[in-house]
Amino acid sequence: MQWQSGYYQLTHDLRAMAFQYPELNQVIKFTSFLSGSKLRLTFTNFYGSQTLKFDQILIADNDNFDHAVQVTINHQSELMIPVGQAKVSDPVDFTVQAGRAVYIMVIANQAQTYCDFAVTYDPTWVNASMGRHANHQPPLNDRWQHGHGWVSLSMMEVWTQAQPQVIEFTGDSLVETGMVAAELFKKTIVEKPEQITWLVTGISGNRLLTDAPQNKNPERTYGLSLLHRYGQLGHRPYEPSLTLVSIGANDLLVPFDNPLGMEQIPSLDRLKIGYRDLESIIESRQSEVKILTLPPVRLPRKTGPWTTDEIQIDRVRKSLNVWLRSNSWVIDACGSITDEKGNRKPAVDFGDNLHLSPYGGQLMGQAIWLQLKLALQ
Repeated sequence: MQWQSGYYQLTHDLRAMAFQYPELNQVIKFTSFLSGSKLRLTFTNFYGSQTLKFDQILIADNDNFDHAVQVTINHQSELMIPVGQAKVSDPVDFTVQAGRAVYIMVIANQAQTYCDFAVTYDPTWVNASMGRHANHQPPLNDRWQHGHGWVSLSMMEVWTQAQPQVIEFTGDSLVETGMVAAELFKKTIVEKPEQITWLVTGISGNRLLTDAPQNKNPERTYGLSLLHRYGQLGHRPYEPSLTLVSIGANDLLVPFDNPLGMEQIPSLDRLKIGYRDLESIIESRQSEVKILTLPPVRLPRKTGPWTTDEIQIDRVRKSLNVWLRSNSWVIDACGSITDEKGNRKPAVDFGDNLHLSPYGGQLMGQAIWLQLKLALQ
């Protein structure tokens, strides 16, 4: 028996748009990849400027929290997290089943600022809701058009007999929104139960080459470039044997979508160098790498004829994909969401010309899984 990650999602830096709540009651649903007899939780305060205090933490197998079990740390109900640290709870006797949800309630009775943040849009595997009153439980909902965010909680570990392969899914919003991830997670449970656990470390807006713009929000929340932050992911709890990457689209989009940032679209040669550098960095950590080709995108919320900027973006994207497909470490799943002309199918779109609907995530996830399985055998 040993501790393994049942579910992990990176809490990233939201200092630019931090939550300031008079009180807090948040409910998070984590679905476990593994079965076990105990669990423990990890909470972070990597980016805050003051010690965080949580007054009560409960877990249950239902969102009504019937027969809920209290979580403690050092046998105390109050959890204090100093600045720049993470804290792990005491083990809790609690039956966890792979593919089944665990519900976690976190309560704070005092005003605090929360800077460690995670979010999903697809609520099937992970879900969350936050409220500003400690004595009022915020209801979970299944709307995928809106984000389901939470603070501080990054991991649920399970005491288990399983010895799973660890796969990291990192990069941009294709990862963080959860549409593609949810399908990959379902395939994992059905076809390789107890054999794989995933680490989710994507950040919406993240880029391969360039750190977040600093001229406005939400751009300031896009994080360090993947090249910069991947080597700094010291918060990663387990080293992955395989890393799946979605990155590059924002390198093309952000300079046009944020013109006051005064950035230039990177050249094709610079992007190629960036991908090769990323491959080298990941492989230096003894992890096999698989990088996705870039699906067609438009500038957010643009309609009608394509603009000159969008035509330039698409020209670079297509040239980049030709080169990416020539590499053995690439997974090409673009065809799963495009028509015979290479355009994005309307049914797969989130509604902003950029992100995927659950149906789009399902199609792309299935296409990725078919190719990913070859690397797992």
